Amino acid sequence: MDKTNRRRFFFKSAAGLGLTLMAKRVNGFSAILDGVSGGANGGHAATAGKFAAPGKSALLYNTNLQTAIGLGDESATFVDKFGQILRSRHAATRLELGSPLAPAAKAEWSQSLLEGHLPIVETRLQLAAASLRWAAFSSDHENLKSDYIEVGEANKPYRVTLLFPYTTSIKVDDGVVTSGGKVLAVFPPANKSAITLAKYNLLTPETYSEAPPAGGDRPGSKGPTHIDASFDNYRTAFLNRWIEYSFPVESEKTYYVYLGVLPTKQNPGEVILNLSVNGQSQRLDFGLVAPWKPVLREFRITPTEKELRVKSDYDPSATDPYRRSQLSGIWIFDHPVNSREVLKGSLNQKAVFYVQCGKEPTQDIASSVVLDYEPQKEGESRWIRLPYNLSAGEAARPAGISPDSARAAAKERWDSLLEKGAEFKTGVPNLETSTRRR
Repeated sequence: MDKTNRRRFFFKSAAGLGLTLMAKRVNGFSAILDGVSGGANGGHAATAGKFAAPGKSALLYNTNLQTAIGLGDESATFVDKFGQILRSRHAATRLELGSPLAPAAKAEWSQSLLEGHLPIVETRLQLAAASLRWAAFSSDHENLKSDYIEVGEANKPYRVTLLFPYTTSIKVDDGVVTSGGKVLAVFPPANKSAITLAKYNLLTPETYSEAPPAGGDRPGSKGPTHIDASFDNYRTAFLNRWIEYSFPVESEKTYYVYLGVLPTKQNPGEVILNLSVNGQSQRLDFGLVAPWKPVLREFRITPTEKELRVKSDYDPSATDPYRRSQLSGIWIFDHPVNSREVLKGSLNQKAVFYVQCGKEPTQDIASSVVLDYEPQKEGESRWIRLPYNLSAGEAARPAGISPDSARAAAKERWDSLLEKGAEFKTGVPNLETSTRRR
């Protein structure tokens, strides 16, 4: 029996363990929460920062942009090269450090898999005189599935922002963040904290932003001279993905919703969108309208629940192999308006909601809790927990579970996978052949 040494296995498989193919799926979310307008960068390899002090236990450096952690029966959580959570089930994290505070993105970084265990991701950051070490992993210890974040050392003040992009209403009580009867996060006491509430939510963060081509085909160069700024950009998705937003509204009240689209040049039947609001749908065939000329579709909706769901989806009959969806602007009014004035952008201030799709400010689409912490010495860990599915009535459970025990359980789980002869699919056949245990 050919038994591969675990440490040798990790060294050999370093190129494949970054799960770079999955990075494209979440990088758009990272850009949105960072307030960046632009397409996904993909998951290509990046050069590690100059700071290289991983510590005695570091065996494998991660030079990919993103790394997956999680449990086998759940969708993965993604960690970026600065140790920030790009997306968990309910949350993302952003870090600032130093005095004055500066974003982690400005720091030199070094990242490793703690003691050779995947996936326990340890990150060290250095920004001028400030240094910080933190780690992220997932565990189902004591039947509580959760992502754990440990700040193990920080010689200067730092700030952690918890972002909740799927709710416009959060409550914080004694270090517990709840929404809709669920616990979203549990955090240690902070020196100072602040809460913001989102105006609406973008439910499909894997979509990304795109601008129309420069030159004579840009909107407004022909036809109407005044076109709303939302048509200078659009949010788009490919390969059977759609675009969806959620807006909190009053039930049993009538709303007038306008969806704006900037059609690209296509043949009839090639790109067809299904634009809908709370299930009420209209089709738009790009091949039957003038390319690069803004199009509005109007909906009159009286919701029975306190929510409007706006969606742009591909039509199954479309022949486009990329199966794309697209949306430029959303206007929601509580009274009738002139659609020509909507198109011009002269009614934006009168709208209950106005969205430039692809340019949504972070504070509009994600509720947040901002936590300021004082420096801490090595060995004085602070823990943030992000439960997968925990009811508000069980909010006290995480505090009763030792994070160190949860980490030990994560290590044991990984060891058990290796001992059972786990096979790893990296997408690189030669790598899989050389590391497979028989």
